[in-house]
Amino acid sequence: MTRPRRGVLILAVLCVALVGGAGGVRAAGEATIATAVESGPAGLTVDVSGTGFQPGATYGLCLLPPEQVQCGYGGSDLGSFTADAGGNVPGGTRIRVPGVLAGSYRLVATAPGTAAIVASTAFGVIAPSLALDSQAGPGGLVVTVTGSGYGPSAAYTLCIVPTGTPQCGGVGIVLGDVTADGSGTLPDGTKVTIPGQLPATYDVGVMLKGAALPNLIASEPFVEVAPTIAINPASGPGGTTATVTGAGLAPGATYVVCIAPPAASQCGGSGIDLTGFTADAGGAIPDGTSVVIPTGDPGDYPVGIVLDRSAPFLLGSVTFSRTAGTAPPAIATAGPTGPAGSPAGTSPGPPASSVPTVPASADQGPGAFLPLILVALAIVAVIAVGVVLLRRRLQAGRS
Repeated sequence: MTRPRRGVLILAVLCVALVGGAGGVRAAGEATIATAVESGPAGLTVDVSGTGFQPGATYGLCLLPPEQVQCGYGGSDLGSFTADAGGNVPGGTRIRVPGVLAGSYRLVATAPGTAAIVASTAFGVIAPSLALDSQAGPGGLVVTVTGSGYGPSAAYTLCIVPTGTPQCGGVGIVLGDVTADGSGTLPDGTKVTIPGQLPATYDVGVMLKGAALPNLIASEPFVEVAPTIAINPASGPGGTTATVTGAGLAPGATYVVCIAPPAASQCGGSGIDLTGFTADAGGAIPDGTSVVIPTGDPGDYPVGIVLDRSAPFLLGSVTFSRTAGTAPPAIATAGPTGPAGSPAGTSPGPPASSVPTVPASADQGPGAFLPLILVALAIVAVIAVGVVLLRRRLQAGRS
């Protein structure tokens, strides 16, 4: 009696197992997933294949760091797929490697409606290369960027951050976008302009455009250096005209000379722009550039250089000691950076039409009327002679 009961029990278990295999989600470990390549950079498009999934069921795809066991906060959601009639990952299923830092990861497939991992495979994210044609320079310098190992035809964003910062967020400044060519190389002639920042070491980096996390997947250091600046005279009352000289700027870049509040490091808010200029081919302030010191309280004020159309940080500065009183107005002379006929920082003189003029006759003496008198006498004499002749003709006619 015992054996038949055991046989019935075994048969029942086998039937349940067969039914479960045909209609339920397969047990973890049965399904497999694979990628066409085992590693690649952020932005790379990768084909995905796999078998052993439940036909018609939809599974999630996620990239996980090794220590993560769920595709939650630490994972990158890469979309989903619906298994075909044979339980396979459909042909043409692809993922794009997200903008994560280089390292070892797992591509996982999660069960429908849950975070349970059904299948996984190892995938390595690699860093592309990046190089700059200049490693140091002032704000405004144009730098050529090269690099390879990117996702073919993938779009990226270039950014500059304080050194050691892993992301282009908050303190980072976006420098522009670039699209890799078909071989994953940055196009020839890719350039960025270094923004006007305080002298320090920074990182110029690349992040995947539009990525949820702005991680820098490649970066190179860049040292922003301060230009030199001098002012002459270095003290005086408001209204003083002073000449500004300097070097170490980016050739052809435009800058603004500014006076800032005492001990300030930027010309924002209460700073005053004094004049603008374009650095010459040698990166120097053009000869003859001058400014007029505005009136105000006595004290030591930074007079500095700000990159035009950039953050208002003083790239370099020198102290001007403003004293009490007001300087007499400067005599307008020709200058290279100011309006025609006036030096930079000074106002041109009044137009010629505004200068009052004196009538020509106002300063002439009595002798100036002699020609007029002589002409009048001649006219009178001619009239008198005419009258005499007329009378004689009349008398002759009567006789």
